[in-house]
Amino acid sequence: MADFPLRKWAKQASDTPFIYFQEQIITYSDADDLLTNYVATLSDYAIQKSSRVIICCEHKLHLLFWMLACWNLGLIAVPIHPKTPLFLREKTFNDCSASLLIDDHFSPLSCSSSPFSFEFSTEQIACLIQTSGTTDLPKLAGLTFSSLLSSAYASQDIIPLSPSHCWLLSLPLYHVSGLGILFRVLVNGASLCLDSFSYSTLSLPYVTHCSCVLPQAHELISDNSPAPSQLQCLLLGGSFVETSILDSLYSQSYPLFITYGCSEFSSQIATSMYLPNSSLSLNLLPHVSVKTSQSHHLFVKGKSLFSGYWNPRYHCLELPLDENAYFNTEDKGRITDRSLAILSNPDSRLISGGENIDTREIERALYELDGVRSVSVSFIPHPKFGQRPIACISYLGTPPPQEWFTEQLASKLLPFKIPRILFK
Repeated sequence: MADFPLRKWAKQASDTPFIYFQEQIITYSDADDLLTNYVATLSDYAIQKSSRVIICCEHKLHLLFWMLACWNLGLIAVPIHPKTPLFLREKTFNDCSASLLIDDHFSPLSCSSSPFSFEFSTEQIACLIQTSGTTDLPKLAGLTFSSLLSSAYASQDIIPLSPSHCWLLSLPLYHVSGLGILFRVLVNGASLCLDSFSYSTLSLPYVTHCSCVLPQAHELISDNSPAPSQLQCLLLGGSFVETSILDSLYSQSYPLFITYGCSEFSSQIATSMYLPNSSLSLNLLPHVSVKTSQSHHLFVKGKSLFSGYWNPRYHCLELPLDENAYFNTEDKGRITDRSLAILSNPDSRLISGGENIDTREIERALYELDGVRSVSVSFIPHPKFGQRPIACISYLGTPPPQEWFTEQLASKLLPFKIPRILFK
């Protein structure tokens, strides 16, 4: 057992900023004290260790501290999108046999509890993260502290981080990209800025690093302002990006890095700094081992590999590996030495604004609607989001307008998964 990184830095660098949130600066020592309230509140539920806790919060600071409180008590955090439809919240709760669902109505109680220990085992499951996986409903991927920490340490080789740096957490903690940022910051004693993505936020004097996805990149290009002088890294991922977009950001002097990763590998697999007229191949992180099949499917293994998908029937994690312990990402790629070029995603998966969408999930939701006889879901190019889903359906009788479909699907799909409707 060892001290959790938050406690380590609270002891060693107590006055170092950990969080910039609105007008507040929360040091590592402040955060350690503040966490006492969350831990004490959660302790009142007397939940057994290794139990699952669903966290569905829009409030970034609360989401972060509820996750930390779960880890302090040896619980498995299951953060989900705050706009998750009620039926999917209930399904996730039941599937993982959760003991509690925390939402924005939960408030930590002020208390004067004595200092608590914050030790953890690296092999402990830290969280279950939703991933599009290979089926029509999201899967829950189990990540240990060891896998998350391994990914954070490996990232240092390409994007060094130190206590003088601050990473803008504009990507959500219920997504592996946001979770990866948190652990990179924690292992290096750096800072987080909990704010939305904008040019003005990137220009804050303490923000040195930021991750973004395609729609956010378009915002910066539209703004057409030079990169803030203090910014040292803009990490772009989440989809295939046209060279023209990369060149535009480069011409604005952004220190641009491009990355490929997945939930099952605790975030990054390969990352490189972008230079014009160079290959779009990415450098594999040092802890990653890869191979490709004859059909160019990409297989990976390494210390940051997940522990498996949650099996709701048997209440355990199942890890689908091949005979040599490699995981099939289902993406296609080409490997040259230690460089990786991504060729394509699975046919049933599209990436819209950095979010994975499985077309089969949309098809299933549409087939549940009265009058829908047949469905075919694909995607169309979109200048801002990269791709957007489109559904071509055959309807019995006079088809209702798009607004009706949007209203009906709102209780079945997250907003970014609702397609434009065309009729056969």
